[in-house]
Amino acid sequence: MVWTVDRLPNVKTIVNRYHLYERTINRNVQKMRAAGTPCTFWRNMAITSTGTYRTNMTKCYCWASPIEGGGSVSTQAVQPDRRHFLCYGTGIIDTDDVGGVGLIVGGGYQKYGYREHIISTPTKNLTRSSNNLIISGSRGSNYTISGSSILETLTTARYQLFNFKEVDYILMNEEINNTQNRVEYFYSTDDIIWYQLVLAEYLPGINLTSKIANVYSSIDLPEGTEYIRFRVTLRKRVATSPSPKWNSIKFRYRNMMNFNEIDPIFSDVNTPAFLAAREQQSTVVEQSDGGVGWVTRFPLKFWTLPDAAIENTDVIKFIKGTYKNRMFEVNDLIKYVYGENSAILHRGFEANYIRDNLDLLGIVHYLI
Repeated sequence: MVWTVDRLPNVKTIVNRYHLYERTINRNVQKMRAAGTPCTFWRNMAITSTGTYRTNMTKCYCWASPIEGGGSVSTQAVQPDRRHFLCYGTGIIDTDDVGGVGLIVGGGYQKYGYREHIISTPTKNLTRSSNNLIISGSRGSNYTISGSSILETLTTARYQLFNFKEVDYILMNEEINNTQNRVEYFYSTDDIIWYQLVLAEYLPGINLTSKIANVYSSIDLPEGTEYIRFRVTLRKRVATSPSPKWNSIKFRYRNMMNFNEIDPIFSDVNTPAFLAAREQQSTVVEQSDGGVGWVTRFPLKFWTLPDAAIENTDVIKFIKGTYKNRMFEVNDLIKYVYGENSAILHRGFEANYIRDNLDLLGIVHYLI
């Protein structure tokens, strides 16, 4: 007996002929515009997308074990200070050559649509005017003047600005005595002309005790500026005056369009952002951490379009809506893919509350 076999369609041909994947993405875009909420996120640059710790990085000085009462030490701790203001608890202040493009892409937590460079005592390729400029302080956190010298300078490497739009902030940490010493800051975009930065006391809104900086400045650079270099000058009034102490510069610039420039519907969102939509509420029954009994959870689940490129451990913040200004940690990310190249249709994830038992609780107020 011969069995008849129905002819089956070539599914891939149909998908390609009618552009089904492209149409699905376009439909997702329209659904997201209708149901999505503007968000931003910060990424921990110490961790790769596969959950491993980066090797091509500059470690923060917070890996050093402090001595009671202060002082420089070389002893390395087994992990960084998880509540450190400079690296945001990540343990790194710079990451090099991500993607093999030869750029310094920054450390700490990088905000969506921005790039931040942290410059401090561990920073590579800092040029000192002389050996009288030394590293001191608890954990090697400051540059100071040694001996009878009254003026020393520290010049950074050239920082390439990727798709530069505008400067977001320049924050500094220093310790000075206005009658005895001071620290001055300069920048150059051509290595010829140096401009002095005008400083002001940094008062970060209602959080007046924040240690993220104590002075700040602002500069207006034309869009498309290719690079920048900084110079720090430490001065003493006389040779016997105490030295100023310089700790760090945080320089952040915007390298994406503001959301209201991309989609006029969101005319009040004048910062880089993306849309995330709430998924239908689900119930999850799972075994407890101790292995005894069961726990019922009602997780907050969201999905985003592929261009958001959100990953596990990112810290997401909602800009509008019910969860406005609320921050969550991204977990259990799922990339929904299609086709022979596994292109991403959309990403789904759980938004977990940042609670007392998480290290994030100690640094989320630094994420601005």
